[in-house]
Amino acid sequence: MEGDDHLREDEAPGAESLPGVLEVRGARIEAGPAEEAGSGKGVDLARAMLVGRLAEGGGGRCKRGARRRAEIEGAPEAEQVQVFGGLLPGHRGRGTELLHAPGGRAAEQLDRERDGGEPGSVAAGTQAKQFAGEIEGGSAGRGGLDLSHAPPPDLFIASAGPQCRCRSAFTQGLRKYTACPSYGGAETGARSGRSAYDRARAPHQGAFYFKASSSMHRFLVILLGLVLLFAFAACGDGESDEEEVLTLLYWQAPSLPGPYLSGGFKDRDAGAITLEPLAHYGPDGALVPALAEEIPTIENGGVSADRLSITWKLKEGVKWSDGSDMTAEDVVFTWRYCTHEATGCTAVEAFTGIASVEAVDRHTVRITFEEPTPYPYDAFVSAGTPIISAAQFADCVGEAAGGCEDENQGPLGTGPYRIVSFTPEVEAVFERNPHWREEKPYFDRVVLKGGGSATAAATAVLQWGIADYAWNLQVEPELLEALWAAGNGAVVSAFSDLVERIVVNQTNPDPALGDNRSEYLDSENPHPFLSFQPIRQAMSMAIDRERLTELYGFAGRPECDLIAGPAHYVSGANDECLTQDIAGANRLLDEHGVVDSDGDGIREHDGVPLRITYQTSTNAIRQATQELVRDWWREIGIETELVHHDAGVFFGSDLGPETYRRFFADVQMYATGGGIEPQNYLSDNRCTHIPTRDNSWSEGNVARACNPEYDAAFEQLPPLPIGAEREAVVKQLNDILVRSYVEIPLVSRGVVSAHANTLKGVEFNAWDSEVWNIAEWHR
Repeated sequence: MEGDDHLREDEAPGAESLPGVLEVRGARIEAGPAEEAGSGKGVDLARAMLVGRLAEGGGGRCKRGARRRAEIEGAPEAEQVQVFGGLLPGHRGRGTELLHAPGGRAAEQLDRERDGGEPGSVAAGTQAKQFAGEIEGGSAGRGGLDLSHAPPPDLFIASAGPQCRCRSAFTQGLRKYTACPSYGGAETGARSGRSAYDRARAPHQGAFYFKASSSMHRFLVILLGLVLLFAFAACGDGESDEEEVLTLLYWQAPSLPGPYLSGGFKDRDAGAITLEPLAHYGPDGALVPALAEEIPTIENGGVSADRLSITWKLKEGVKWSDGSDMTAEDVVFTWRYCTHEATGCTAVEAFTGIASVEAVDRHTVRITFEEPTPYPYDAFVSAGTPIISAAQFADCVGEAAGGCEDENQGPLGTGPYRIVSFTPEVEAVFERNPHWREEKPYFDRVVLKGGGSATAAATAVLQWGIADYAWNLQVEPELLEALWAAGNGAVVSAFSDLVERIVVNQTNPDPALGDNRSEYLDSENPHPFLSFQPIRQAMSMAIDRERLTELYGFAGRPECDLIAGPAHYVSGANDECLTQDIAGANRLLDEHGVVDSDGDGIREHDGVPLRITYQTSTNAIRQATQELVRDWWREIGIETELVHHDAGVFFGSDLGPETYRRFFADVQMYATGGGIEPQNYLSDNRCTHIPTRDNSWSEGNVARACNPEYDAAFEQLPPLPIGAEREAVVKQLNDILVRSYVEIPLVSRGVVSAHANTLKGVEFNAWDSEVWNIAEWHR
């Protein structure tokens, strides 16, 4: 069970982990002290904007570039103004003062500096007004960036590196300044610009100088780095084709390129560009062969009839990225490596229940289980458990694992690209694997940039068009919609098993009960009214799931099942919940004698008013959900008190009174799912899995519900092999749970990323790594 995010970590690394210097293909971006900006005194940091100038024209032509590139051919003194800055909240109009003021002091100052390589060319003219108008009112305009969702300001300088042959607003001749309108007057902003220019006087150097905030380090450093990355990537000599570079933005930077010593999805994805498993989960949850020739089944003899073993046949001719052969011994080694207690392997749970892994021959691996295993596809399936090289990691097993820096940061792979360099928390660079067994991948290089923020990454791909892929966009839906409207990229979302749900307590949480609060007590402590099924059903009927989905934007869809994926396990028989029915809920309660007998607007059941406490974790979307649900329940005569707790406490392991496992409330809300194979989740809902003080509240039946019909139906499931009969039982169990209303499904939660319109072949996948089919990506 997960809290705020089943698939992703929720927070970006702290500012303290920001490297002082960011290098991007000849571009250098560094943080500098505020005093280097000149006086800096009186400067309104919250209204910083960026203004760019292109001077020193000349020959040459860019082969490719973004729509905001300026192509200058044969113009010795060509100049172009490019605005790609933005304004912070509440300062949209005032932030454009320097561009609006014909004859104004700041404009005149910049205009006077235009000759002799001096910095400003933002004269009080039509062009400046045009760009100012595009920025004003939050419009991004030509390269404009609305920073209204950015954190507060600080100081950066970006020095453009080697001279570029084409004339781009981001390359040769670039002189980049901040027009920093200030409370102390425009002169302060001009002085800041001159100070920036002084740093840019070195040959072939441009300078970005702006004021922003310490918490904007990642937001702005990464964006400027990408501007420079794009600029240099886009330029050539006009005669030869450029190398094709795929740029991936992961705002949570990878610590290692692999999943075994670091458990984040960012690390798994960095490794998945070069490391491969035996099979992947496809976008629909189905198994797709990778290093295996085919998926073993009982029908093809790959899974034994007693379900005690599975035999994988490997593809022949597979080589590691150093040219050596990959064999079954590498699979055996990977198991030994991860299951060695001292290795500290974060993926060890995938190997639970395995008795042995043996190489039958060079291309055959047999896995034997400790007991019959209906679903034998956990180990070596998905990017979470790829195969590593036995020869490379031979001396890195056990306590030595963490000290193998070269191996951990540069693992050999069998995938379409091989790792060239890795800088923890910063960047991973890959090139084509010359030993890749299939058609040559499209891209010459893959650059995974780490750091920044989800908003910065979305802006770089969707608005600026200077990167190809932005991962895990935990961004407000309205902002994401606005960025998408710029037309440079597409937002993509995918769904797996994660369902936001309301869990209804079937025990009495009355504080007066002391130690017996929310304890099952062998069914002797039922909830005074939520144990009555019609009330729970009416609560579900009153909810408008379509409205709740709007809170999630791209990452949500209304849900009526608790098993929401994979598709072959989804019942689909409960979709009446998609239509809110307040009138029907009131009618149901009336028919069952749950009425408001004293006219105070609150119904009673057996004389007990329907007053409930509704708890969840602290999260903006969850609090908005609580408020909507409270209002709908009020319409059916239920009074609701809203409570929320810090997520670290609510989902914590200390088992205090605010944790979801103790459940000291009438209802609570969180997200969880059944996984790719839901047997364990379904098992947790049996009578024998109710959390109690005797088991330290460790069991999974959080609702404290006991349904003998459900338990009897579950007994059919464990012996069944994968197939139609098993799927039918899973759907039956789902339907029993849903129609008992002890867990009320609300929203299926997905993952959201974005890619450039020019990037093709992406099959977005919530079941596996998002780069699972990167070999097929192209322009």
